[in-house]
Amino acid sequence: MENHQLAATLDSSQASARPTEDTRWRIFRRKYLVNPRSQLGAAALVTLITLVPIALLNLSLHLARTVEREALFSNAPQAVALHAARFDQTEFVLVLIASAIFVVGVFAMTVLVTHRTYGAAVGVRRHLWEIRDGDYSTRLKLRDSDNLTELVDPFNEMAAALDDRERNLVLALEQLADEADTLGDDGRALATRLRKVVQASEPSPAGRHI
Repeated sequence: MENHQLAATLDSSQASARPTEDTRWRIFRRKYLVNPRSQLGAAALVTLITLVPIALLNLSLHLARTVEREALFSNAPQAVALHAARFDQTEFVLVLIASAIFVVGVFAMTVLVTHRTYGAAVGVRRHLWEIRDGDYSTRLKLRDSDNLTELVDPFNEMAAALDDRERNLVLALEQLADEADTLGDDGRALATRLRKVVQASEPSPAGRHI
């Protein structure tokens, strides 16, 4: 009985450890498809641009091959001509398959390449939102393979400058509140207001504002 319970527990734990379809899709999007509309649109455009010359090239080769075959086997026995025609059809199908594989590869590579830009753009936008909400301690980090890496140092320098400016402002307000405490009732009321301003500048889920 205990063995059955242990086996059931192991099975349930393994099942819970397996990623669900929704989890796999989120992982895939985070790794390759952070902006589906833009990335797939760019991939479709590049694929279309690649597909047009490939289709024209295949059609030209097929027509040239047909003319050449008709010239070579115009006086040949019917069996030889039929065999040659079948060979050309097989060759044409193989070329089409190779072209299709190439086009699919172009589509996939375009998605991967655009991810380096759109993934970085998503990271920059998220950190800009944090700056907007008053979280000046945020620092931008991008992968070495990402585009827009030239924005990392200027962004972090800007965030550090804003963070230092806010810290200095908070320190000045705290000192002013301490001095106001010594000025009687009116001073203490002012100190209370100043400390509320300092508290409002602390990080919070809704952002912080001074």
